[in-house]
Amino acid sequence: QLSGTYYLFGKTSDLDTQFEILQGWARKGVEVTVRGFSKWAHAYLSSVGKTANTAGNKNSLALSLTFTYAMKSKIDYAKKKSKKKTKSPNTKKSGTKKTTHKTTTVKTGMTYWSISQKTGVKVSKLEKLNK
Repeated sequence: QLSGTYYLFGKTSDLDTQFEILQGWARKGVEVTVRGFSKWAHAYLSSVGKTANTAGNKNSLALSLTFTYAMKSKIDYAKKKSKKKTKSPNTKKSGTKKTTHKTTTVKTGMTYWSISQKTGVKVSKLEKLNK
């Protein structure tokens, strides 16, 4: 946090409006940029108050401001687990060694025609086998 006395300069009618805006920012938790005197640029106004203006200038308003700095932090996000692509043949032998049946794992987007092209089995036969 950083507290101090700061001055607004301008017309008297505008100074009250600017003061109310700053108070609203403090209530809403608006992040502000602090330039010139701090290592960190981003802060929130914690409190805003009027102080006695000892400068005697009618066109200024002395403010007591407290800044709370927005600290940077590293945010870790959960990464999607990527499926490892392993090349497996589309046709596999299944059953005992004596059988010659072949199976095909059907994936999204495959059609009877594409399966027919890969396996050499007619579309009509695939329809009968698949019921």
